[in-house]
Amino acid sequence: MNRHEKILIFLLRLAGGFMLLAWLAILLPERWMAEGHRLLQLGEFPASTLVDYLTRSISALYGMHGGLFVVLSTDVRRYAPVIRFVAVMNLVFGAVVTAIDVHAGMPWFWTWGEGPPIVAMAVAMLWLLRSVEPAAAAPPEDAVPAPGAPAAPSVAERSLDPAVVLVDRLGAMILVAICSVALVATGAVLVLTGGQTPWQALLTILGGAVVVSALGVALWRWAALSYRHTRYLFDDRHLEIRRGVWWRETVSVPRPRIQHTDVSQGPLQRRYGLATLVVYTAGTSYSRVALEGLPHATAIAIRDQLLAD
Repeated sequence: MNRHEKILIFLLRLAGGFMLLAWLAILLPERWMAEGHRLLQLGEFPASTLVDYLTRSISALYGMHGGLFVVLSTDVRRYAPVIRFVAVMNLVFGAVVTAIDVHAGMPWFWTWGEGPPIVAMAVAMLWLLRSVEPAAAAPPEDAVPAPGAPAAPSVAERSLDPAVVLVDRLGAMILVAICSVALVATGAVLVLTGGQTPWQALLTILGGAVVVSALGVALWRWAALSYRHTRYLFDDRHLEIRRGVWWRETVSVPRPRIQHTDVSQGPLQRRYGLATLVVYTAGTSYSRVALEGLPHATAIAIRDQLLAD
């Protein structure tokens, strides 16, 4: 472990431990909040249900953020991609928080003590990550061979074409782009109809952007995990498919039960030479079994062999 990795671990644990203290504010009595409000010279404390909810929920979110930092500090090499994503999001978050503080008229010490340190921490994380060495353990779960590379050697089971990861990730990016356009359109409608001020609409869009970004990261990683956990076997007796990241399932279709098959291709699948093999069977259970991510030639060959029987 090099010096920069040790510094990164220290910063993550220091910031994480500090933010974990925010959990204590969840149970803070309202009169203590009012006294702190007075000491900060913010005027009379607005005692209302909404203020009470926002105060305690924001404290909970900061505490959860701190817990994430502590977990990431346990293995900075393994979690380097996640740390980088968190750092980028903190850059945005710090800038947004600073703008909110300025707009709300918070005291200068509050404004400079909240947003700028978050931005500085994010910059330090990104700079230190440059010196983090790649994990020397087993390859990460989302490591996949390059498109066109042969599958891992196996006597019977076969993996999908690695290009399916790229296709699934492109589909995820398209979905994120559509959601982003919908967010901007929603903000514009809120402003034009008078439902929100431009500033409120901007905050709505930024909040939605965080959710959409998290969705995009999850779908990006899921594509590789799904590829890693999907295998199929085809012989003269049956077609067997094993898949599932969290909940594993094995579908075995005896060849005598197979009635007919189809091979279909979506736009992205055609672009990368992939196809979906669909098998229709007799009976109600698993009457339609689809296997996505096969090379087009392989899907055609399996279909032809099934039709020849």
